[in-house]
Amino acid sequence: MMRFTFFLGYFLIVIYTSGQQKIADIHALEQKGKVRLLNVKSNAATKNYDVLSYSIAIAIDPRIKYIKGSVDCLFKSKAMNRTVTFDLNANMQVDSVLYNNRLCAFLHDSSNALTIDLQDTLSENELASVRIFYKGEPITDGLGSFDLATFEQDSVLWTLSQPYGAQNWWPCKNSLNDKADTVELFVTVALSYQAASNGLLLNVDTLNNQHTFHWKTEYPTATYLVAVSVGDYTQVSYKKPLGNDSLLYHHFLFNSDTLSFSQSDVVTHRFMEFYDSLLGTYPFLKEKYGHASTVLAGGMEHQTMSLMGAYGGELIAHEVVHQWFGNKITCASWSDIWLNEGFATYFTNLTYEFGILHDPTFYPFVLKNMHSKSLEQPHFSVYRRDTSDASLIFDRLVYDKGAALLHMLRWQIGDSAFFQGIRNYLNDPQWAYGFVQTKDLQSYLERSSGSDLTEFFKDWYYGKGFPVYTTEWSQTQNELSLDIFQISSDPSVYFFNMALPFRLHSGNWDSTIVVDPKFSGEQFNISVNREIDSIVFDPEQWITAKHQMVTSVKERSINRPVPIIYPNPSTGFIRLIASDFHEINGLQIFNANGELMKEIKNPTTEIIVLKEFPAGIYIVELLSEQYTFKKKLIIQP
Repeated sequence: MMRFTFFLGYFLIVIYTSGQQKIADIHALEQKGKVRLLNVKSNAATKNYDVLSYSIAIAIDPRIKYIKGSVDCLFKSKAMNRTVTFDLNANMQVDSVLYNNRLCAFLHDSSNALTIDLQDTLSENELASVRIFYKGEPITDGLGSFDLATFEQDSVLWTLSQPYGAQNWWPCKNSLNDKADTVELFVTVALSYQAASNGLLLNVDTLNNQHTFHWKTEYPTATYLVAVSVGDYTQVSYKKPLGNDSLLYHHFLFNSDTLSFSQSDVVTHRFMEFYDSLLGTYPFLKEKYGHASTVLAGGMEHQTMSLMGAYGGELIAHEVVHQWFGNKITCASWSDIWLNEGFATYFTNLTYEFGILHDPTFYPFVLKNMHSKSLEQPHFSVYRRDTSDASLIFDRLVYDKGAALLHMLRWQIGDSAFFQGIRNYLNDPQWAYGFVQTKDLQSYLERSSGSDLTEFFKDWYYGKGFPVYTTEWSQTQNELSLDIFQISSDPSVYFFNMALPFRLHSGNWDSTIVVDPKFSGEQFNISVNREIDSIVFDPEQWITAKHQMVTSVKERSINRPVPIIYPNPSTGFIRLIASDFHEINGLQIFNANGELMKEIKNPTTEIIVLKEFPAGIYIVELLSEQYTFKKKLIIQP
C-alpha cells in the first residue's frame, strides 16, 4: 500500500496503493524480529504431478499461533513414479499420511520437503490422492504468512502466503507452475468468530461451541492466493448488477469500522464496473468478490477475497484490479512480478485519468509521482534477477516503474492497440486462469500494434535505469533545429529507444511535435513559420526520463555564420571554418554515450587530428563566450 504525498495549494492529498507499504511492512516486521526473510528455491521434486484439487480442513484460534488439520490432494501423475513430494515447513509436524486409505511412509526433511512413498508405482496420467495430517506453530516470514493481532481488543488471524509462505501453514505444491482446479476449505473456529476464504461459502456447521465454515472455489487458483482470515466480523452479503449479469459481494468487516462498510458497498462496485467494462468480464463472476478486514497497513488480493487493512479508494481499486492481473492470469515467475503489481498500479492510476471516483485534475500529479519514484533507482531494473526473498521481489520499481512501462507502451503503440492488446492478453483461453510471462504480454501487444517491441523490453524492462536527455534548440528564420543527446543512468543500456514529444510555444500559439532519435546527438530540423519562444519536453508526461532543455538564444539572435566542420563523414581529421575562430576558447568531442573523448582549450589550428578515434558517431562542441555550437560527426573506418 504505497503512500504518495502531494502539496496542492493548501491541500494535502494522500494517495494509497498496494505496493510500498508491503515493502515497509517487511522491513518493520524484520526489525521487530517477527519476520525472517527466506532464501527459497523451487522444489524440483514437485514437478512430476499436476494438482487437480485441494481439500483443506483446519482448526484455528486467532488467540493462539497454532494450526491443526489435514489436506487432501487429488493429483495426476506426469510420469511413472512411486513418490510424491509436497512443500511444508520443517517446523511443522506431520502425524500421518494416507494413500488409498492405508498409511504411507514419508520423509519430512530440513529442506521443507515432505516426500511420501506411495508403495505403488503410478503410471503417467494416473489419478491419485493423498491425505496429510499435520499440526504445529506456523512461522511468520515474507509478508507475514500466518499472523495474529488485535483490533479493539478482538483477536484477528490471517494468512498472507505471497510469495513463499503457503508452505508455512499447509502442505502444498508451492509453485508458480500449477494451479489447483478446485480448492475447498473447512475452517473450524469458536462461535464468537467468523472465517473468510476463497470462493463461495457453501455451509456453516455448528457443533458444541464451534462452527465450521465450508468454502469452495471452482476457479483455478495459484497456491499463494489460497487464504483464510478469522475475526469477530460482521458479514455483509448482497448482489449488484454487473454487465449483463450480477455479482455477489460477501464481506467480513470489523463491527465498529463504519468506513469499511460504506467503502465496500459503494466504492468497490464502481471500480468493479470500470474494470469489467475496460478489461472484460470480472473473472470470478460465478462466485463473489469480498473484503476481509485485518490490521495490515495495506492489502492483499487473495482470489475473490481481498485482505484489507484500510479502505482508501486507491487501495480498493488496486486489489479489485488484481483479480484480473495476478489472479486470473498470474506471473509464471516472481522475476515477472510486475505483471501483477505494475499492472495493478497503472490501472489504479487510470481511475484518475477516467474520473472513476477520483478527480481527474489530480492525474498529472499521479503521473509525476509515478515517474519520480521510477527515477530514484538509477541502477536497477523492473525485472527481478534475485527472487530469493520477499524484499527483493517487492521492490518499489516493480510497482512504479512497472506502471511507467505500461504508460510508455501505451504512448508507443497508441490507445487502441494498447487496450485491445491487453484485453486479448487477458482473455485468450490459452492463458486465462493460468500463468504468463513478460514475453507473452509482448506478443499480444506486438500483434495488436504491428510493432516489434523487442528493443523496448530489452531497454526498459530488462535494462537498468533510465535515459538522461539534453535537448539543445535554436532557430534560424523558419527552421527550428533540435539536437537531442542521451546518456544512460546505467551502462547496461547503450541507448533507450523512445519517441519524444515536444511542445513548441510562440506567444499564445502552441503545437506538439514528435521525434524519434536513434542515437545520441541526432539533429532534427523542423520547418516552423513562427518565432519559437519556448519548448517543453514531454508536456503530457509519457516518458520516464530526466531532461534538461538548453536554449541557444544567442546563436539565434545574432547574425553570425554557422561554423563549418568538414569533411563529415571523416576518415581521421576534421577542419573547422568559423568567421570568429579566434574567439573559440574550447573544443570538446563526445562519443554517442556522452563520454568526453577529447578536449582542446583555446585551439590554435583549424585542423583537428582524430586518427585515434574508432569508427562511430560523435558530437563536436565549440565553446565561446557568446555561444555554444554542437554538431554531429561521423568517423568512418
